[in-house]
Order: sequence, then structure tokens, then C-alpha cells
Amino acid sequence: AVVNVVPTKGALVLAEFNAHAGARVLMKTSKQGIPLRFGAIATLDGVQANSGIIDDDGSLYMAGLPAKGTISVRWGEAPDQICHINYELTEQQINSAITRMDAICR
Repeated sequence: AVVNVVPTKGALVLAEFNAHAGARVLMKTSKQGIPLRFGAIATLDGVQANSGIIDDDGSLYMAGLPAKGTISVRWGEAPDQICHINYELTEQQINSAITRMDAICR
């Protein structure tokens, strides 16, 4: 989110931000055994503001994830250029600094 504030000299300014609490996950993604495409956009379903980009080896880092959900990954506009990752985290994974996991996109 972007918040624009213009304080005057010596002034304090209150700026509100929407913070997302949740798990931090580094996923090694694949579809049919092949890493997802570099630059593909991953978005947590229902939360447009929570997204990430697939890197050159198919890895995806996302923060603020709930314990269970679906991540949609899109690499083009065609109907066959999207897949979905369903995930469910344990209590231990939710409370760890960063969880590493393999994720299959279907």
C-alpha cells in the first residue's frame, strides 16, 4: 500500500497501514515435474494485495499466509496459463521464521 503524507517542519504525522500477519513460506514450485516459469505472478486467492513472483529456479517467497489456502499462479492471459497451489501449514510451520516446502501447481 502507498500512503502519502506531507508533514510540516517539526510535525508528527499519523499514517495507517494495513499489516498482514501470517506465515512466511519459500516454496519450490512445479507443474508436471517442471519448475514454474520465471516471472509468473502468484496471488493468494481472495487477497489481491498479497502476491509474489516466481524466480528463475521456480521458487516463490510469500509472507502473511494464513494456515490454509490457495495460491493462483499466472504467466499469461490464456486460460491454460494459470494453475493453483493448495497448501495447508502445521502450527509449527506457521510459527517458524521461514517454512520451506515443495508445492505442486495443478
